[in-house]
Formats: sequence, structure tokens, C-alpha cells
Amino acid sequence: MKILEVREAVKYYGNGGNITKALDGLSFSVDKGSFTAIMGASGSGKSTLMNMISAVDTLSSGDVFIDGVSIADMTDEQSADFRRDKLGFVFQDYNLLDTMTVEENIILPLNLRKEKVAKIQEELKRVTDIFGIGHLSAKFPDEISGGERQRVACARALITSPSIILADEPTGALDSANSLRLMKTFSELNKSFSATILMVTHNPEIGAYADRVLFLKDGVIWNEIYKGDRTKKEFYNDIISLIAASGGDNDVF
Repeated sequence: MKILEVREAVKYYGNGGNITKALDGLSFSVDKGSFTAIMGASGSGKSTLMNMISAVDTLSSGDVFIDGVSIADMTDEQSADFRRDKLGFVFQDYNLLDTMTVEENIILPLNLRKEKVAKIQEELKRVTDIFGIGHLSAKFPDEISGGERQRVACARALITSPSIILADEPTGALDSANSLRLMKTFSELNKSFSATILMVTHNPEIGAYADRVLFLKDGVIWNEIYKGDRTKKEFYNDIISLIAASGGDNDVF
């Protein structure tokens, strides 16, 4: 079952003689329960693509479908409801509200949806148990570590049981130990809870945790690779080989 379909996505920025085509007829789909990574150098279209999928920005032409619903013609209010109910977001900089406790940050999407208190508490316990952060509930974001803040952000993303989790450079602000811990958590969410994850990363080692990697260049997908039966190390080596074959520099991926 396809959760996400991107069809002939085109996005222009600028006007007059200063126009940039950020996406150039890009098409792909993501199946339910899959873990897909998007890789590419700076300027390849990764961030633009995530903005289109999340209905933060609009396409110049083409369409995006999530759960079979087109987001192209949604009003601003419909887009906001769609993001809240269908999408979970994990960002590099956490996007936690400093004036709210960990618990208040996590349950914010359900409060916005005006869920009943019993339902909110049930879902709060579910996600804090998954990420092992129940003991942090009364703390504020500036009182916990970067790794803990990222797990709080993940719990908030998961609490609405979204159709797809969008992770934009989720390990970018983490050290290697916390990056490893987060990616193991992502893998567990995908394998044990059938969470559908679409992740942007420049790091081949992080991309190797996915089951499939799409490579973007100049607003199009120039290649893709599936993990299959390969080990993570074998998959990582194949990702590196593809980047090298494209003339890419691993340091900017």
C-alpha cells in the first residue's frame, strides 16, 4: 500500500531572469511501513521536496498524495489540519517549545486536536515508554541533553500515530553516540511498530539504516538503491560507491 506518492513535482523559485528550478519533474512513491532515506548534495532539492510533502510550500506543477489524498489544492487551514493529523516531524534542531515541559511538548498535537484527557494520557504513556523518557516529563527542554531532546521530539512526532514520519537531518545536532541511539530507535519504530519513515540525510552512515535510499541531484532522482539482504555495512559501502561513481564528494552528502 502506497502512503506517499509524488507525481511529476516541479518547483520554481524566483522571477524574471532569476529563476531556479529546485524540483524538475520528480516522481516516486513510499510504501506503508517502509524506511526511505533521501540523499544528495547541498542544493539538490532535498529541503524543497520535504517542504512540498509537508504542505509548507506549494508546487509549481505536479502533485503530492498522502493516503490517497492530494495536498495540492488544500486551503491553509486544511494544510494545518493535515500536518497535525497525518504527519509526524523530527527536525535537526528539535523544535521544542522552551516554555513547555517535556510532557506538554509531547502532547501538544493531541491538545490541538482537542482529544479527551484519558486518550491523551494513554498515548503519552505509550510513546514515553517507547523512547524511555517518562522520567523526564516534568523537566523543561533546557534541562535535558541533546539526545533526550531528540527523543522527546520523536515522541511528539509519534503520538498522533501519523501516516508518515518526516525526519529532516534528525542527527545533525547530535554527537555520534546519540546519533547511533536515535537511528536504532528509528529502526525499532520501523520494524516493530511499522512506522513509515522518510528521512533526509547527507550522511551515508545514517542513510544505511534505511531500507531504500533515493539520490537527488539537480531536482531529480538520478539513482536509488535497496538494502535487501545486505548488512548495514554492505549497504553503507554500496551507498559510498554510488556517490563516488556520480562524482560526488562524501563530505557534502
